[in-house]
Order: sequence, then C-alpha cells, then structure tokens
Amino acid sequence: MPRHISFDAVRPGATFAERYFVVRPIKAGGMGAVYEVQHVRTHKPHALKVMHPDVVAKKGAREKFEQEAYVGARIQSRHVVDVIDAGVDEETGLPYLVMELLVGSELAALVEREGKVAPQRLIPWLEQVARALDKAHARGIIHRDLKPENIFVTKTEEGQPLVKVLDFGIAKIVEGATREGTDETGTPLYMAPEQTARGQLIGPATDIWALGIVTYECLTGCTYWRAKSVAEFYRELLFDELPSAEARAREDGVELPRGFDAWFFGCANREPTKRFKSAGEAMSVLLEVYGMQPSASRSGSFPGLTGGGPGLDGVTPPPAPRKREPEEAIDARTLHSPPPFDEELPSFGNKRRTLAIIVTLVFLGGIAAAVFAARSMAPVIPASSASTSATAVPIASPEPSAPATPTTIEDAIRLARARRDVCLEAARKKGHVGKVAIDFRVDEHGSVADEKIAESTIKDADAEMCLLGVVRSLKVAVPDPPPTKKPPKKIYTFTASSD
Repeated sequence: MPRHISFDAVRPGATFAERYFVVRPIKAGGMGAVYEVQHVRTHKPHALKVMHPDVVAKKGAREKFEQEAYVGARIQSRHVVDVIDAGVDEETGLPYLVMELLVGSELAALVEREGKVAPQRLIPWLEQVARALDKAHARGIIHRDLKPENIFVTKTEEGQPLVKVLDFGIAKIVEGATREGTDETGTPLYMAPEQTARGQLIGPATDIWALGIVTYECLTGCTYWRAKSVAEFYRELLFDELPSAEARAREDGVELPRGFDAWFFGCANREPTKRFKSAGEAMSVLLEVYGMQPSASRSGSFPGLTGGGPGLDGVTPPPAPRKREPEEAIDARTLHSPPPFDEELPSFGNKRRTLAIIVTLVFLGGIAAAVFAARSMAPVIPASSASTSATAVPIASPEPSAPATPTTIEDAIRLARARRDVCLEAARKKGHVGKVAIDFRVDEHGSVADEKIAESTIKDADAEMCLLGVVRSLKVAVPDPPPTKKPPKKIYTFTASSD
C-alpha cells in the first residue's frame, strides 16, 4: 500500500465504495479530504471524509477503525456529528467516514473571517460543546483533539444556533497510527502537556485543557502561545510560567473581564487534577465571569443549568443547582501556574498558529517526551474511567433531617435516595425504563473517586449523567486529619432502576 496516495479516484461524478455518488469536494487537509456525496439509492446527501490509508495499515487496525468511528453513536447527543457509515474501500484502500452533511461554518473559519467572536455569541456555543464533552466523558470517551476546526456551527430548523463537535474517536485512531510512523500527530497548539509524551494517561482533563485554549483564541482572535520555534513552544508548554491570559490578551488589544485568569488556569493547569472536573463546571464558572445567564434558559442547549422548558434535545433540564458555598469559590491563587521562568519570551504577533510548529513538531516529539518524562507530573485518569467526566448535574436538596456527613458509604447512598429518584422520575416521564449501575471507590478524604457507568439499560443519557452527579456528591466522614495511608481501592456499586 503506498504511503502517499492520490485521491483522484474520489472525484465529482465518480461512485465511491459502490454506493456514494461524489458531488463536489468540500475541503482537504493533512489527513485526507471531505466531499459532498449522495447515496446512490436514497439520493440523500452526506459528507464523505476520505482518510489516508496508513490510518488502518496495521494488522487488525481496520476493525479498530470501524469501531472507533462509531463512538459518536454511543454519546447520544445532537451536539456530536452523526456518523452514518465507516469502512475501507476495497478498490482504493482508502478508509472513509460518512457523516451527516452540515450547513454552516467551522469555528476556525469564523475566527479567521471575523478576527474574534463576541462572548455573547461564543459562550452559548461553547455550552453546547461542553454538553457533548460531558456526555462523551460519562461514556469513557475522550476527544483528544478539540480545536476550532472540530467545532461546527450550524442551525436548527427553527433557526437557532446548533453546535456540533466533529471527529470523536478519530484522534485516538491517528495517535495509534502515529506511533508506528505516520505523519499525523494531532494539533499541537491545543495539546495538553500529558499528550506530549508516550505512556501518559489521557482523560477528561485533557479535553478541559483544550477547551480553555480554544476559548481564549476565539475571544481574542490570537493563539495564547508566543513561541517562534518548536523548541520554544515545548518550553512554553511544559516549563515556563504560564502568563496571565488577561495580560496576554491586552497585548493583542483585547480586554478580558476580571476573573478570566482564574477560569483560564482552571482549564489550562499543567496539573490535570487541578483542572475543572467537567466541561459543564468550566462553562458554569465562565458564565459567572461574564455575568451571563445560562443559555438553557433561552434554548435549553445545556443540561444542568437554570431554565424550565425542554431543551434542544427535547429534555427538560433538572432543577437548578444549589448556590456555590463561599469556601468553594475559585481562587486565582490556587489555580496559578508553576514558579516563574526568568527569561522573557519573544512576541508571537497576531497570527493564530505557526506552520512551522505544526509541520516540524513530530521530529522533536522524542526529545520532548524524554524531557517531559523527567518532569514530575501526576497522571490523568484513563479514558476507560469516567471519574472526572460527569457533568455537574444539579440534584434535589437533601432531606432536611439528614445528618451533615454520614459515617458509612451505605448511609450516604441511603440518604441520596431522594436525589436518585429525581433522576429516575425524569427518565420515566420520557418512557425510558431500565437499570443503571455505577462503580466507584471512596478516597482517603471520604469523597467519591473513579466513578464510571458499569452497566446501563435505561437508554437515557441525561438520566445516566444525573445519577453520576448523585454519586459524585456522596461524602463519608473521615478522621481529621485524614489517614496517612490511602484506603484500599474497594469498589462500590450504586444501582438505580426506573422499572
């Protein structure tokens, strides 16, 4: 199979994979090309993404490609692009995806065209991105390559903005191929530090980092980074003090609101465990920073926020969250980056990205991996675990007579029964019947950790996320101070049934 292949076989007027008539090319990039096609029997329009054959060149990779290509179907969100078909064309050897054909614009194109996006437009769009991420994380699915090019803004039939996240699962496929020597490594300007070295565990916090970088770029029209070479980029990403986002934006002529720094470093913190626990939490705080109301109150595009009517998914959001306690307020000091680096970095200018960084990054990847491995960095929770991924779904207030903190996890589960029933009742009203089992453990501080959906037959993603929120709220009293030794990793199971 040739390493570099021509896409001449995929041309207007030709038939691809025996069932897709090629109408016109839409765009081309390093991984392949996208075309508008029609199914030869139904004549329904679709988008065909033809990828480089090296993506599935390894033995057994074809099955993995087709499996990962359908991860969007498991997320059950209209904010994730619908993948209709996937496979490898026998005649050309080209891997392909067939997706719904979207009419609108990539967020990257909007930033290029308009210079920057006003927060009143951008933040409601990002709320929808957060919804997609939280639902994916609840399923143990990590995007790994969130960037403006993978965020598509279209409209509903009623003319309301509808955001779709593209390429779920594809970054994982490409990563596997890259380690065998292909050319594609993802998009470095949005990578979290843990993505620069092999062996580092990738989890929901990886997507939270990218969400912060994307938000800054769209609000300012400029990349956060100032490096002029690959070596400087790695140094800035991994070692130098991360400068104030507010000050950096002022250098580019943009005034960000007070409090944006604390929010930004809640996303872009080199320590993954110090990032926001979910994309939904990040967006809730960003709304506070800008003094904006959740868009759920207008369009229902984000679950778990105030607003009483059905949302874009046709689901009535759960009750409003309790007000954040003062001691839980985000403090810029607790989210600050590592100690400063004395040398001043050169100015990057107003360009969104540096071609040299993207083209040559892979050649220094081994060097950066070795340096990064020497650095002490806590691992991120793996993709198979949804411990930090569930949306902070609001739940009903505890019973008035309930003790402040139960002494056993069994008592905590019993006291959470009323909140569990809120989630189940919402599912019943939609006609969804089934069982959800959530595995978790209790850490040395008495808090829930490593929670994930072990089994679900309820077929209601909102109910699943609501129940994950209940589990995350469980708390058990522990001695003060906490024991010096961590408790054994005993696994508990929280079950709920709407039968």
